Amino acid sequence: MALFGGALLASCGAASGLFHALIDACHKRARPILMTTTTMGTCEMPIVLGMGADPRFRQPMAIIVIGRLLTSIMLSLLVVPVIFTLVDDALEAIGRALRRPHRVLATVLIDEAPRRSDNAGDGTVPVKIL
Repeated sequence: MALFGGALLASCGAASGLFHALIDACHKRARPILMTTTTMGTCEMPIVLGMGADPRFRQPMAIIVIGRLLTSIMLSLLVVPVIFTLVDDALEAIGRALRRPHRVLATVLIDEAPRRSDNAGDGTVPVKIL
């Protein structure tokens, strides 16, 4: 997860945006992840195929290891970046929604200000923004 946090920091200063930073981060991490998974899967394959003496004991564990490796690839290269992007978009939308009422309230107060009769005679009207 620290890699995607680094992608966020890299995207803050770059014009390419969060999407391109995540693609770049996944691209940099894909090679080591795939190399490790291929190596471990290749080492476990003879056990999965039942080669060797009495594979009944080790075969289920080898199948689980290969499944875990494939799940790990899916999570680290596909699911985590998608969730990261969705959470970032949701936080940005929430931030916009929370800031919007204050701007609307200030606009309403400023628009109504010239119609008030409590001005000081110089054309200015005190406006209190909440």
